[in-house]
Order: sequence, then structure tokens, then C-alpha cells
Amino acid sequence: MKFNCQLLLAALCLLGMLLYPATLGAQQPSLSVFDSYSGRTGKWMAYRQLDQAWYQHLHRLAEEQFGLRAGRVEGIRSLADWEKRKEQLRRRLLEGIGGLPEKTPLKATVKEIIDRKTFRVEKLLYESLPGYMVTACLFVPKVRQQPAPAVVYCSGHSREGFRSPTYQHVILNLVHKGFIVLAFDPVGQGERYQYLDRQGQPDMGGATREHSYAGMQALLTGSSIARYMIHDGIRAVDYLLTRPEVDAERIGMTGRSGGGTQTAYIAALDPRIKAAAPENYITSFRRLWQSIGPQDAEQNIPFAIKNGLDHADLLSLRAPLPTLVLTTSRDFFSIQGAKESFAEARRIFELYAAGDLLQWSEDDAGHASTLANREAMYAFFQQQLQLPGDPHDVEVDIFSEETLTITSTGQVLTATGSKSLFDLNLAAMPASSGQVLPGMQAVFSLDTSGAAVQAVFTGRIQQPGYSIEKFFLEFPTSHYPIPFLWMRPSSPRGLPTILYLSSRGKAAGLQPGGVLEQLLQAGYPVLAPDLLNTGELASDYQGDSNIERIDYNLVLGSSLLGKSLPALQAEDLVYLLRYMRSELQPEANRIIAIAEEGLCLSLMHVAAIKPVFDQLIFISPLLAYRDMLPYRRYLPALAYLVIPGILSHYDLPQLMSTICPQKLTILNAQHANGQLLSAAEAEAAYGEVRAAYLAAKAEAHFVLLQEGEGTDVLRLIAK
Repeated sequence: MKFNCQLLLAALCLLGMLLYPATLGAQQPSLSVFDSYSGRTGKWMAYRQLDQAWYQHLHRLAEEQFGLRAGRVEGIRSLADWEKRKEQLRRRLLEGIGGLPEKTPLKATVKEIIDRKTFRVEKLLYESLPGYMVTACLFVPKVRQQPAPAVVYCSGHSREGFRSPTYQHVILNLVHKGFIVLAFDPVGQGERYQYLDRQGQPDMGGATREHSYAGMQALLTGSSIARYMIHDGIRAVDYLLTRPEVDAERIGMTGRSGGGTQTAYIAALDPRIKAAAPENYITSFRRLWQSIGPQDAEQNIPFAIKNGLDHADLLSLRAPLPTLVLTTSRDFFSIQGAKESFAEARRIFELYAAGDLLQWSEDDAGHASTLANREAMYAFFQQQLQLPGDPHDVEVDIFSEETLTITSTGQVLTATGSKSLFDLNLAAMPASSGQVLPGMQAVFSLDTSGAAVQAVFTGRIQQPGYSIEKFFLEFPTSHYPIPFLWMRPSSPRGLPTILYLSSRGKAAGLQPGGVLEQLLQAGYPVLAPDLLNTGELASDYQGDSNIERIDYNLVLGSSLLGKSLPALQAEDLVYLLRYMRSELQPEANRIIAIAEEGLCLSLMHVAAIKPVFDQLIFISPLLAYRDMLPYRRYLPALAYLVIPGILSHYDLPQLMSTICPQKLTILNAQHANGQLLSAAEAEAAYGEVRAAYLAAKAEAHFVLLQEGEGTDVLRLIAK
């Protein structure tokens, strides 16, 4: 039996050796442009991290801005220099968040009072904006100064909001030392979750996801959810000023992590906060991008890096008011960045002869509250808010989450019918100016100047009836390469070249019977690229706001630079068109461009500024950006399409109108929830596009079809 097994094994090995060449020859050749042909997974060494191309490109652009900013900061030599820059920074910060809302009556009510031996807790509900409810608790020590100093506590990203045991420990220690403390729930946390299931329970997956999901809709309106979070904190101060127990001249603010973000923002804009202590947040954008990358929505104020804003400015805008930076050496918010921002801001404080009022506390820990930092913070407030006492941390009895719950259901949306961020974003939808080209200069700037690119040939594949040549555009700078397939029929027929853009990547549609296969067999040359975040350039970045495998963080990081993914993809397209017009003649003398889904937007913009196409075909495009705002639950993939501030200038139908009189076919336009428009809805939605073509006497050049899946693309090409 043993002999027979060995003989059988030998026979199988021999058979495998005989069949191996045939099996290898039958394998589908790799369509990877960067295949090194050294193995099935072998890639060019220089291009093995293209899944980070989007992040790395943004990082390079950010570094350029950091260098420019450093020069401006170095130029501050006097208090007069700083005062001029201060006004500019404050204006740009407010512009970035979309300005602050007008103040309206708080309509604060005390829902319940909890009495303890040494303090009481008032459970509050107030309106930050009309109908937009905030849950908070006011902790009032029984033995206190009359009036007493107060501290606003801003909670970080926690499920329970200020009820977190970690946050309660700090709050109750401050109360023990004689401070009145007002702690409120940030939006998306505690009792202010924005996305609930049918049972009234949060279902978005945490605060960072809630912030970023709603943050995309805010970006479209030209604002940021930081606007509403800052406003909530300012209204908390407003509430304190209604209380006779509080000394209006002695108000402080602190918070850790996301609460540190809120503290830094609010204290930079509200001078009523006499002492501020942001904890575990301050770093610098340079070190942030080098380490963990951009975070959730409120931490990415649109155009901030482009406008020269950085963490140091949040501290400097406080000067000369007392400010304490609380840090830990192993925090994921880089302590090196914190040290550098502190040093920069210290120079500004010194211009006021107040260098000692910007203070520093550091402990060796991760992203955590530490005993040393807590005691440094207590001592800071005791000194700066003139409440002498013992700064030592003490043990306190923590309340249960249920005890500090304010609403009947545990959520303001279900208990009070509160408005949500969704409602605020919808109400803030601006009227578009309709000025497309000036609007593009404001929100869709393209940087394609001067870069001399070279096409690098990496291999050819022969298929029945056509050939596939693999290339990538190589840049003299550190710009990512742009891979593409150049496919030509074996028997040219003089037909226009098809530029095919698929969000699934350049090889989509090459399977037997696929759309690219059909085009090639019909005699059309085809160029199919991978634009940024597609195909071989698809991002694998994983931030704190990844929703259904859509990474919101890089969209938000792009906004810091005044960029968007559609604009970056449009830059790719411009480079490709230059190459096609100069190197692929005569085939590319006439170009028909076909785009699917999100890539329709990039192509629309390029067509508006470069009318070089014989025909444009948009398959399953988003109807309009305005269509994203009425949906509480839009498709997460649409986050990749967001262009900050676009709705103040134009929308997609207006953009399409500028394409006239180029031949334009729209197939299967979709709502932001993924549903197909009816034919009647489509006609109404694209009425101004049809009117533009009628006015240009080119009505035959505009075709609008709502036919569902399975439409023959060849039929869409104008003969």
C-alpha cells in the first residue's frame, strides 16, 4: 500500500509538470500597469504603495502650504504685525466654518434637580438654535464664593457624553474645589445622537462617524459642523451668564480629546472665556499628517491649511488670555507638534509681555487623562480664576449614566422632537449664484501647470481582434503616476477614440461581452485610465470615519487644502487629454468620453473648461448636489463627490448647461439615496440643460434616457 501511494504521488507530479505550460499559457494576463512580471503579485518596487496615493498627494500639497505659512509666521516681528494677522486669522476661521449663527432665546428649563450633600445637579435642556436641543447638567457646589467662578466642560468622543466616568471624575473634582461646572452633550454623543434606528437607538457606529456623515452635507452648504459645535459651546457660556451664582468675569473652559478640539475652537473665538485648558488635542497639522492623518469632520475646517491656519493659531488667538496646554508624550496627537505649536504661540504671548500666561503640562501616557495633568489643570483654574485651594485630585462618587439622563427616552430626537444636524444643513442650503466658471475658480481650482509628463510603456497583451497596451503617466515630481490601458482594434476603422472612465477601474468592462469588449469589437479605440481612488490608485486609507468602506477622512483632509476628490480626478483627466492630443494621433483627434457614476462629475468639470469632446455620455450620474441635502440617509459613496462650498456657486445641471453645444447624453440619473429618477423627474430636473441646448439651436445634441440597467452603450454613441 505504501509503494502504491508513492507511485501515485510520482505520477501526479509528472502530470502536473506536463500540464504546467498549458495551464500557465491559459492564465489571463495581468492588466496591472505595474506588473513586474516576476510573479503573480510582483509590482514595480517604486509603486507598491499606490493604495496610499491620495493621502500621499495631499500630504505633499500640505507640506507646500506649511512652508508658505512658516514664512508668514517668521515675518511677525511686532505686536502691530500680529494684530494685523490676528484679524485675518479670525476672519478666515469664521469663514471656514460658515460663520456663527445668530443667537436666539435659549428657552432653558431645569428638568430635575439632584441633591447631594455638598452640591446639587440641575438637569438642563436648552435651545442652542430654535428647536435644536442641548442636554446639559449644571453642577453647583453648596459652599462656594458669591458669585463663583465657573468652568464649561466639553466632552470628547464618548458614547455617554459628559456622563463618561473619566469626564465625571474631572467635573466632580472641580465642583469639590468650589467651581460651578456646566457640562453639555456635544452633538452626536450622549443624548444628542443624530442617527437612530426604529427602536430609537444610535446606529451610525459612534460619534466620529456621526460627525463626518452629517459633516459632508455641511460642506456642501459652505460650512462645517464645527460651526454648530462651537455655537453650542458659546451658548453654554450664554447660559452661565444668566445664572446669578456665576461670576461673569471668571469663566473657564476645558475638555479632553474631542473636548480639547471644542475648547481650542471656542476659546479662540469667545473672549469671555478667561482661562482655557485644551487637553490631548493640540498638535500641528504637519505632525498630524505625518502621524495619524486627518480626523473627523469638526477637526477639519474647510480651507484651513490653504488659508494658513494651524493649531498654533488657536492658541495665539487667545493671547494674552491665560491658556494651559495639557499633553501626554505618547498621545496619538503628536506631542512634537504640540511642542512646536506651543513655542510658536509663546512668541505671540510674549509680544503682549504675557509669556507666562501660556502654560504647559506634560505627562508620560497615551491618549488619556492623567493625575499630573488633572492636578495641573485644577491649579491653573484656581490661580487664573482666583479661587485658591488644594489642587490635589480626590476620589469622587461617580453617577450612573441613567441618573444623569435628562430626557424621557434618553435621546432628544425622540423625546423632544429636536431638530438635527440634518435639519440645520437642509435649512442652510444656499441659493446658487449660477456663475459656473467663477464658482469653479473658487471651489474647483485645478493645478496642472507646467508639469511635463512622460508615458511609460510597461507591456502589451494581444487579444482576438484587438491589443491592449499598458502605460502610466510619469511626473518629474513626487506626483502619483496615472495608469491607463490603450486598446486598439486590429483593423482600424477611423472611428473616434473612446475615453472610458469607470469608478471600478480601468479593466472594468473588459470581460467577454463587457462594455469595453463591445466597443473594441465594434472598431473603437479605447483609452481607460485609473483616476485617483480607482483601480490601481484605489485608496486603502483607514481613518476614524470609515462608513461602509468609504473613507470620509481623506475627503475631509482634502477640504483642509481647498481640494476635493473630483477636482483631483479632473487634474488627472487634464494630463491624460494633453497626452492623447499630442501623442495618440490621429486616433485621438476625435474623442468620445464616457463616465460612470461619480466620475461623471470630474468629466463634467473638465468638459466645461476644455470643450474638446465629440460627445459626452454620463451613466448613472448623481442628479444634483442639492439632492444630497433632503436625504437623512444618503449613499455613503457620495462622500467622495463632495466639493466644499459648491452650492453657493452652482450645481450639476447648471454645470451641464455650460457644456452646450457639445453632444451630451445622460443615462439613468440617480437620486442621492441610489434610486433611479423617473422619466418625468429627469425631464424636470434637467429642464435648464435642455433649455440651454434649445437656445443654442442644438437640441438634437442633448439626449436624456432613464432606462434602467442593461442599456447598450454602443446605441448611445451619436453616429
